[in-house]
Amino acid sequence: MCELLVGLEEVAVLGDDDDGVGPLVVHVESTGRRLGCPECGLFGWSKDRPAVTLVDLRCFGRRTRLVWHKHRMVCPDSCPKTWTVEVPSITASRMAMTDRAGRWACWQVGEKARTVSEVGLRTDPGLSGSAARVGSPPGRRS
Repeated sequence: MCELLVGLEEVAVLGDDDDGVGPLVVHVESTGRRLGCPECGLFGWSKDRPAVTLVDLRCFGRRTRLVWHKHRMVCPDSCPKTWTVEVPSITASRMAMTDRAGRWACWQVGEKARTVSEVGLRTDPGLSGSAARVGSPPGRRS
């Protein structure tokens, strides 16, 4: 049920942190397919689980953070390779917000003629700096 509320594919909800004052924090992990080593193709072992905090769309009228517990994998063979499982439906690599938050912000600026700072202040102060770097409006994939 929680996965339906979060609304992201290939994601399981681990829990939430809600102090009632600050932003709602939802912890998720990816549940998609296992990827093999980029060099030899063997399925990797989990090395560690780095947590990445992303700005997300408001939920229940509150600022929201999505904490994505990624899977960093290591090759079981002698390859010196490690890799992190990426899920584009959550966010692109090295972004500070979720894909849907970025698309919503771009749509607000492009279609609704709102300023980047106005969109950022209405959602979250941390959103405005990254909003202009995201591609298409919601529902459109380039």
